[in-house]
Amino acid sequence: MSISSFRIKRLLICSIFIMAAGSMASNYGVSVVLPMKLEAMQSMDYYAFCSTLSTMGMMLALPLVGKLSELIGLKSVAIIGISLQFLARTAAIQTQVPALFMLLYAVSSIGGGLYMTLPFSFIADLVGEEERPKYYGFIAACNAAGALVGPLMTGQLIEKGYMSLGFIAYAPLSIFALICLAIFYPGKIKTQKKRDRFDFAGIALLFTAICSLVLWLNMGGKWFSWISLESLLLFACICTASVFLVRVELRHPNPSVPVGMFKKRRFRTSFICMALLSSYSTCAAGFGIVFVQQVMQVSPQTSATVTMPQTIAQALFGIIIGRIVGREFTKRFRPAALLALTLPACAALLLFSLGQDSSMLMVYTATAMGGITLAVSQSTFAPFFQAELSSDEYTSAQGMYTFGATGGSCIFMAVAGSMLNMGLTYNHIFLLSAFLCFAALIYGFFGFRLPVPVETKAYEPVQE
Repeated sequence: MSISSFRIKRLLICSIFIMAAGSMASNYGVSVVLPMKLEAMQSMDYYAFCSTLSTMGMMLALPLVGKLSELIGLKSVAIIGISLQFLARTAAIQTQVPALFMLLYAVSSIGGGLYMTLPFSFIADLVGEEERPKYYGFIAACNAAGALVGPLMTGQLIEKGYMSLGFIAYAPLSIFALICLAIFYPGKIKTQKKRDRFDFAGIALLFTAICSLVLWLNMGGKWFSWISLESLLLFACICTASVFLVRVELRHPNPSVPVGMFKKRRFRTSFICMALLSSYSTCAAGFGIVFVQQVMQVSPQTSATVTMPQTIAQALFGIIIGRIVGREFTKRFRPAALLALTLPACAALLLFSLGQDSSMLMVYTATAMGGITLAVSQSTFAPFFQAELSSDEYTSAQGMYTFGATGGSCIFMAVAGSMLNMGLTYNHIFLLSAFLCFAALIYGFFGFRLPVPVETKAYEPVQE
């Protein structure tokens, strides 16, 4: 892509960074105000289910990002995603009907999922291969900044009596990015792809599989027994829809869910490792906060600082990791990737060792290690698997990759809930996360390999 004006290109890159920050601000900020909204509607019993619906909305949207980008262009997908999220949340503010609120909340998460991964795709379109690790590091830093600023802005609005506005506290960031992209980013649609028939079957099968999985994991043992007709029917629906999804998408000339990406070794390795590592992210941002509140008996104000070291570490390391690794990617990627896989396993074991009288310093140490992992993975995993893809496949691959992280978190959250229902403790959940992270480390040890050519640019595609 050629951008005639250097200043316009820089403005676009800045707006992409702001969009990344806005995306994270919307995800982290809403977690502060959601319980208050449900409490006001006397529907706090639906908190876990509402959170699952939000994750499910993102899971449904992420695999479709690549297909929609091919049909209508990156800019249009960003405009649709940001607008849909903002409008759905604005409508959710007005309603006092729990069912309608949860539906609108799920719709807003679909909008958020549509533009969550687009910063990586925009950067891949705007800069050359040798510069991408550096800019991906900046995106990681902006993600961290958004995760920090979102709850702070939301908390300020709540403190001043504007609870409902907490749902859209992120809006100035995302809307500013939307305006810049709408005006200055040139639309680019691949007309040959647009003529292909749309893959409605893939979307329907994906929706069926994910909804059945979410219902089975979240409602099993609550609405119905694990060994019951309802449970067996849902499990059969999960298996049947998943099998047909793979068969249909592999045969479709232009699939909505590009499962064919798993034929590529680098993408497959990155996807599986990120799905396994998401168990730690779920522990740090979810069960870790509950543990320090209910077991360690710290104040709510102190518990709100649990993920702060993670955010700070992600911001600081996100800036420098991309620059360091990008200079000699083929030599430095594997050590960096293995570091990113080792730290969350150690951090999960540290959380597992927590007790009632443990120091908050142990918690902060664990989340800080998680922040380094996020910075390294966001800066290096994408250029690693992009090196074996064509430029037309970047957006689809990035959507599927983030789908793996979101899906892994959703499934782990449901499994952890089942463990608590069976009488196990939060420490057992942390131990399960450590096991999954060690599994990611073993898999990544063999999968994260790059050939070292005699003369090549940083991470230049190499025949393997």
